[in-house]
Amino acid sequence: MREYRVVTRAEDLGAIANQIQSAGVVGLDIETYKDTGGGALDPRHGHIRLLQLNIDDVSIYVIDAMQTGTLDSIVAALASTKAVLVIHNAKFEQKWFWHKYKLELWPIFCTFRASALLYNGKKFSHDLWSLYERELQIKQETVDLGGSDWSKPNLTREQYDYAAEDVINLLRLRKILRAKLMQMDLVRTAVIEFGVALPEGVVELNGMPVDRSYWRAQIAADAIQATRLHSELLFTLPHPTGQMALPGFDGGWNIDSQQQMLVSLNKMGIKIPDTKKLTMGMLAGKHPIINKVIEYRKYAKRGTSFGDDWLRWVEPDERIHGDYYSLLAAGRYSMSKPNLQQVPRDAGFRNCFRAQPGKVFVLADYSGIEMRIVAEISGDPRLCKVFQDGRDAHYATASLIMGKTKDQITKSERQMAKPVNFGFIYGMMPAKLVLYALGNYGVPMTEKQATTFRTKYFSREEGYYGIKLWHDRELRDIKRSLISRTMSGRLRYLEEDAHNEILNTPIQGTGADGLKIALREMHNRIQKFGSSGEIIHHVHDEIILQVDNDPEIIAAAKAELNAAMHKGMEPFLKTVPCEVEASVGPSWGEAKAA
Repeated sequence: MREYRVVTRAEDLGAIANQIQSAGVVGLDIETYKDTGGGALDPRHGHIRLLQLNIDDVSIYVIDAMQTGTLDSIVAALASTKAVLVIHNAKFEQKWFWHKYKLELWPIFCTFRASALLYNGKKFSHDLWSLYERELQIKQETVDLGGSDWSKPNLTREQYDYAAEDVINLLRLRKILRAKLMQMDLVRTAVIEFGVALPEGVVELNGMPVDRSYWRAQIAADAIQATRLHSELLFTLPHPTGQMALPGFDGGWNIDSQQQMLVSLNKMGIKIPDTKKLTMGMLAGKHPIINKVIEYRKYAKRGTSFGDDWLRWVEPDERIHGDYYSLLAAGRYSMSKPNLQQVPRDAGFRNCFRAQPGKVFVLADYSGIEMRIVAEISGDPRLCKVFQDGRDAHYATASLIMGKTKDQITKSERQMAKPVNFGFIYGMMPAKLVLYALGNYGVPMTEKQATTFRTKYFSREEGYYGIKLWHDRELRDIKRSLISRTMSGRLRYLEEDAHNEILNTPIQGTGADGLKIALREMHNRIQKFGSSGEIIHHVHDEIILQVDNDPEIIAAAKAELNAAMHKGMEPFLKTVPCEVEASVGPSWGEAKAA
């Protein structure tokens, strides 16, 4: 192992700070602890114990903050230096320095994100030691002590060795990854990813407010619905064994059993091979009883997935501080602990996410952004003109598939056009569209209807034939290279049998890139609000703020959010206009345009 110096005296920090200020590149890592012992993942409940630095690959330090009693001069140097800070999984360090010192570590090079961008779609690990072994052919010399107790007054030499090893080779790793990013034309995407690391962390620190009483009321309402539907099905469907169903006696048949449900439906003359979601969805438009079974299953599943146990994620500050992960295959966000993206979109559930006293939610989302991106990418003249004329894409598509004028289109027909639009731009076939329409939009549709809609949708004479041509080009060219890219250049390696992924990636990935630029921009803009405003959540095409319930602050927040989101799509939408819809309200579900 290369030599490093353990620093335990505060008077030695000044010289190190001077080195940082004049450095060109600095590797950085931290080890953290809780007062109760062990390591800490959340800066709200812990302290920085060690700060490891590799300055220009010449001087390597492990600063023991418990011994020095301060990191102030180092923090000041990090704030003023122009050095590139090389960090593995930089969001972690960003969160700690922001929470403890209100300091953004910048500019950064995140080796974790760089690796994830370079090998997106390949089954590679991106932890630090996987990178060292893959890129530098170096194996770990020390014992893995990441889970050891960092709160003890005196650490062991083995602990210092372990901490130092995290930064000893970090600058060499950055050099190799940087060259590969340039070679693969991923620098632009890397800048987006590096820039959004801090805003992600700040949103996790802020958290999303939840009202427990509203949540319990909603799950109770769902339970009532599930019980009602259970009773209706029990006495409507024939018993699988032929027994007579009487009030208060179910004869032992279980409507949650797929096998018993299959027998019962067959007895009704509904001949299906199974009662899986796809099979049921295909027939929902023909048989009302299947719609009721699907509806029952929805409410029953909610009781399991979003019952009272879900509230364990709500912390004492009455907020959820989930984890956001920014590097799904297409570049979109996922979330865990818990996944707020999976919370039902019903107003009842969204009303549970409520602004705290004296506050209000200000939120904005991109209007029809996926349709706008596909219009931009494909250059389809009809779809481009829809947006250029300020028209609604769903009304336009409803008019196309129904053979009616826009004025003749009903709200239910527009609703049917939504899954048609979102299904067909991603290459969905009629059979899958039937399930998608019912499961995501509550729209029953037969396979025959879906087939007719598809023919009209891609018609050369009246449809979006330009999208079809783009599909054909993408499927032909990417099948050869097995690499798909977004408009920013983000790449995704694909399997040989890929189909939908070829079309999903450029559209959803470009939308994700735009949202990340907007999130970074909004983080910068909201700093002027101080304690009067914060970003509390973001989804695929939406950013949510909580601000003081003051008309001037609300108006300013709306204006800043609108500008930030337009900034996000500015690099990508050139032919098609970007439209942002802002709203204000006491909850996520009650927010309205104002």
